[in-house]
Amino acid sequence: MDLNLTPNEQQFRDEFRAWLAANTPPEWTGDTNAEDRADYLKYLRDWQRKLYEGGWAGISWPQQYGGRGAALMEQAIFQEELARANAPQLIGTIGLSLVGPTIIAMGTEEQKERYLAPILSGEEIWCQGFSEPNAGSDLASLGTKAIRDGDDFIVNGQKIWTSFAQLADWCLLLVRTDTAAPKHKGITCLLLDMRSDGISVRPLRQMSGDSGFNEVFFSNVSVPVSQVLGQVNQGWTTAITALAAGRRCFPVPTVNAALQLADRLQNALLAGEQCGVMPSGFHLNNSPAQLAARTDIERPLILLSSSGTRLCHEAKFCDAGFVASLRNYVYTARHLALHFPAIAVIGAGSHDEFREEDEMCCAWLAECLMDLGYEAADRNSFDVVMRWSNKPVDAWIGNKSASYLRNSGQLEDLEFILEHVADLNVACTLANEEVLIHESSLNLAAPERNRKGNCFA
Repeated sequence: MDLNLTPNEQQFRDEFRAWLAANTPPEWTGDTNAEDRADYLKYLRDWQRKLYEGGWAGISWPQQYGGRGAALMEQAIFQEELARANAPQLIGTIGLSLVGPTIIAMGTEEQKERYLAPILSGEEIWCQGFSEPNAGSDLASLGTKAIRDGDDFIVNGQKIWTSFAQLADWCLLLVRTDTAAPKHKGITCLLLDMRSDGISVRPLRQMSGDSGFNEVFFSNVSVPVSQVLGQVNQGWTTAITALAAGRRCFPVPTVNAALQLADRLQNALLAGEQCGVMPSGFHLNNSPAQLAARTDIERPLILLSSSGTRLCHEAKFCDAGFVASLRNYVYTARHLALHFPAIAVIGAGSHDEFREEDEMCCAWLAECLMDLGYEAADRNSFDVVMRWSNKPVDAWIGNKSASYLRNSGQLEDLEFILEHVADLNVACTLANEEVLIHESSLNLAAPERNRKGNCFA
């Protein structure tokens, strides 16, 4: 990993450092347990407003939505300079890092127009209503219900460990809207006004006296149907988009590499398997369902993936690389078509064994690229694309990977994969050893014809 700054990155640092020197307010000298105090809240809101007016709020957001489109290194510089200047915390951090990017990805134009600017300015504070007493790490088991009543949903239930709930104007709330559906289905995401009748917030006091976490109770709370984010009964997709947007991910090839990186990252989450066994010191295996359900998005993910990591590094020698998986091929194709003149599509086989689902995803991605104006590099690549064209999602269900999931009791993961093929409107690439998520426009123009694509199968 090269940590030397480019001239543009150094210019970014110098500009922000100078701005902070001129604009950082004096350090707060009041009560350290002052989250509930109006004067401290005004101090924090004023600080975020100043960042917003200076063009320094939501720097990772696309420019069209008020951000700077900052790259990973610029985001790291931004955090370093805030710490160096001893700047106040950002009171709207959940809105900036989680809610805003999700509205950008999943929201209607009316929702973007209504909510994004107040999130950036700190005018409106958001909390995240995901975890429940019986649905913490297993987010899909949530029980807070919302019943349709004309143009409204009526919400009843409870959330817990909700940061900023005592201050929040709005809540990104997950509710169950279809109790008969499997637990990953029947979930809807609502944009909830925290000033609505029927909401009560109970602080969870810690030994220090702080009350940063809260319980939130909902009793016949009315939420307009227009406040649904995404689609009704498809809130799991919205939740995954929100969590993915907020978590950093580092793929590594070995257990030792994972543990060494964990020593350098704060409170990292280690996930993966070695020969089918979760290594000592790891927090979870490579279950996509379990990982997607976790709400601790502030923890960077270190993912043990020997074959996938090797292929990520090999892809650096291409103009652009995409490691095939059962996700995101449509949006990834659009992103790559917009940014790269030539593309190599690579599948991540395990132990040098190329699996059918890898070939299928390679073919689907290559077909998307061909639709956008690329050509297959050779006859074999074209034949692979045609072999899998128009095949159903479960076409690979009888192969070794699916059999392994069934035989090892991982039916939840098998169900998860089948349900969530290509359901995220983001594209992922690798830069400086970290997986980056790029927003993809649904209306990208097709690239010039006769570009070359390549599908290794």
